[in-house]
Amino acid sequence: MEVVQTRALSKVYGKKSAVDELSMTVHEGDIYGFIGKNGAGKSTALKMLCSLAAPTSGEIAIFGRPVTDSVSRKRTGILIESPGIYPGLGAEDNMMQKAVCLGLVDGKKKVRELLSLVGLSDTGKKKTKQFSMGMKQRLGIAMALLGSPDLLILDEPVNGLDPEGIVKVRALLQKLNQERGITILISSHILGELGKLATRYGVIRDGRMVQEITAQQLEENCRDYLHVRVNRPKEAAVCLEKKLGLTQYEVRPEGRLQIYGSCDGGEVSNALTQEGIVIQELYRHRRDTEEYFLEMMGGGENA
Repeated sequence: MEVVQTRALSKVYGKKSAVDELSMTVHEGDIYGFIGKNGAGKSTALKMLCSLAAPTSGEIAIFGRPVTDSVSRKRTGILIESPGIYPGLGAEDNMMQKAVCLGLVDGKKKVRELLSLVGLSDTGKKKTKQFSMGMKQRLGIAMALLGSPDLLILDEPVNGLDPEGIVKVRALLQKLNQERGITILISSHILGELGKLATRYGVIRDGRMVQEITAQQLEENCRDYLHVRVNRPKEAAVCLEKKLGLTQYEVRPEGRLQIYGSCDGGEVSNALTQEGIVIQELYRHRRDTEEYFLEMMGGGENA
């Protein structure tokens, strides 16, 4: 089921295009990592998904309904930028304020259940102005969960957190997804962290979607391979198949071959040399996920 779908979604401020014909799809059960450099248009796109900004053009559907539909909005929990909490109140009182606004029956029971879920049940009367940033983010997530949403939209929820805070938020999101079946759309520019969470990715650059890819496809694209550059690549491919039984390879431009699997570089070298094929380069290469994403995002600056 498609939980979130946009078609040619655009947002223009004056003469600047913040989001440019963005098309994305989030499926039920996804932890969808929305990746892009700072200023790429992530926050603007999420604000349109949450009805916090009106699109200039394009379409948005949440659970197959218009984004402004009351049913789709009730099924969506939102944490955009920093959580809206009262610094002079404790965690439970902040939660109760929102529970009352939502008209929740037996709100106190729900509040205490969620505070336990996010690890904040022992904060007592401690005011939230004394909370660490990680505690505030977890409280913000708890508040987003008050309406028992099926979709959670989070904008940079681990930005600025210390390592312990990041680990706690990550564990919480995995628990919500795996145990409660909540679909999560999470934006970030922290590539390493999203790699530990996401099941699918959408990469945005200059307001446009560059690629949507599953975690499994990403793993395939970033797998180890033996790089070989030779003077006669087609003959080399035939040789490797006949002599070593290798079938998992690609013949690339400029005489390059990429050989996947656990092939031995020495055996490859011997087989090709015996056929009189000149080896110009031979080394094992791994393209890590950060390198892959940075290429799509347009380099490392502000990534």
